[in-house]
Amino acid sequence: MDTLTFKARFSEFGRLPDPIVADAIARATSRTNATVMGNQTDEAIGYMAAHLLALSPAGQQARLSEPGKMTTYMQHWLDIARYKAVGYARVTQ
Repeated sequence: MDTLTFKARFSEFGRLPDPIVADAIARATSRTNATVMGNQTDEAIGYMAAHLLALSPAGQQARLSEPGKMTTYMQHWLDIARYKAVGYARVTQ
């Protein structure tokens, strides 16, 4: 996942400076296990980076949850992680 791809997929962060986005991508990459995520690694990194940005003051406009609650980006990341960890048929809410 690079800055250009991230901003194309998550246009709500398009106005943020590239170094801020690149930092979030780097932190998201370190928190996302490529072995577990497999072919959905880039998507998982994108959601984690979006989550981290939404928690920051720079991403306040993209935050879709209440303070102290999980962002919608983190929910998407967890959905991917659950799917990859146990398989689609075994994921329950």
